Amino acid sequence: MTPPPLDDRRRGLPKPQFGLVFLFLTVSLVGGIFAATRYFGAYGGFAALLGLLCIAAHVIGNAWGTQLRQSGNFPVDEEGIPIPAAGRQEKPLGQGDFAPITRLSRRRALGVSVTVATVTGILVGISFASYFFFTSESTETTWEDFGVAILGFGILGGVWAFLGTSFLYVTWGAIRQATQESVK
Repeated sequence: MTPPPLDDRRRGLPKPQFGLVFLFLTVSLVGGIFAATRYFGAYGGFAALLGLLCIAAHVIGNAWGTQLRQSGNFPVDEEGIPIPAAGRQEKPLGQGDFAPITRLSRRRALGVSVTVATVTGILVGISFASYFFFTSESTETTWEDFGVAILGFGILGGVWAFLGTSFLYVTWGAIRQATQESVK
């Protein structure tokens, strides 16, 4: 049985168009980055550049998403031209048109291994704090500093261990389910 021909090709994003306003805006932003570098130093210029890149990535992603969402709502013909509402043919969707439900949608506890890894991460964090505290050559550290270091390193160790092991646990389950279903 041959698959049915694709009858719903979407038009892609239009080519970007750059004008004189965009050129002036770009030159102004680069000049602002150079001014920040001169006034605040290299770190200030880098921070300004990073901030502008984050804002630009956000705006560009939002524009692309809006265009793709708008173009994805309408069926198109063979040439990619949207079909008017009067000429559309509704075809019912069958069960084969949807992906199967994965086990990731079910909520369940992560298990004892994640709890053990989290406690181990806390203990490793506390041991790092103890090591750094007692090997530091500073004579001005107090026991309050030691308590804050133990608390901070313990929390960070526990959080990173929990995130890492839970990510690996969920990833391993998804891979195992995918390989078991592909064999069937």
